[in-house]
Amino acid sequence: MRKITDLRGIKDTAKVFLHMNIEETKFSPLVIKHPFTDSAMVCLSQTDGEIAFANIMEDTKAFTLWKEQVEKQIDTAEDVFGVYHFMTKSYLLAFLKYTESYLSREDFSKMLADI
Repeated sequence: MRKITDLRGIKDTAKVFLHMNIEETKFSPLVIKHPFTDSAMVCLSQTDGEIAFANIMEDTKAFTLWKEQVEKQIDTAEDVFGVYHFMTKSYLLAFLKYTESYLSREDFSKMLADI
């Protein structure tokens, strides 16, 4: 374990998870599986400050825009909790597995306790 968490490594790994494919379920598009959302219906920030809803399974441009917006949130996170805060619970153990080598013992323990 590291003495200090490598936040860059955490963010890079989160971006890999972000670019994973959407997994359909029998309830799709209402319920999907993705590391950062459980629904294909997401909110997108518009340039005019308004919020729009989009179906990221049907609209590839919206899916790309949504990933860009989530990536900005990842990039601006100030600590590991600001990164994984946006992830769905079902992917957190996998994320912990792939980021363990970047985490300090303290952050690893807090993240494990939070899951």
